[in-house]
Amino acid sequence: MNGECLAELSGVSKRFGNIVALDGLSMDVRRGELLAVLGPNGAGKTTAISLLLGLHQPDKGKASLFRQPPQCLDARRRVGVMMQEVTLAERPYGKLSAGQKRQAQFAVAICGRPKLLFLDEPTVGLDQQARAMMWDILRTVVSQGSSIVLTTHYLEEAQAQQTAWWSWLRVVSSHPAR
Repeated sequence: MNGECLAELSGVSKRFGNIVALDGLSMDVRRGELLAVLGPNGAGKTTAISLLLGLHQPDKGKASLFRQPPQCLDARRRVGVMMQEVTLAERPYGKLSAGQKRQAQFAVAICGRPKLLFLDEPTVGLDQQARAMMWDILRTVVSQGSSIVLTTHYLEEAQAQQTAWWSWLRVVSSHPAR
């Protein structure tokens, strides 16, 4: 895909103590792209997103967001995020079902029409109707020029233009979706 590079990891490695989370990973996200990152638990999907968001620093390599360091406020203002685990005010959020919480998190992530959206396991806890509605919104967001990086365990949800298959620390395959 030929768009402007919005986010990039270049030769990134990250360890947590003795655990290697990422080992020489390179990837980029271009304007108008929906990138689905699939892999088992522990494959480094969330760590990669955390590096792109500036929540962690790579041990080796470089992370950039809109060609700037991920900690740059200007870059962060153009990003929407929905992570796996979120703690918000307990009332009335705490009384919602798991699926309702995910929908609220998604609404917050797309608020402000971000240029780049990071969604970490976005459909966990959603029923079929809510999943279908989320995918309709995602396709609309991409058609309007935003880019999305999402992680998932669900192969059937990798309805993306670019799919990266991760298996324990490394990208096994990366190709345009058919």
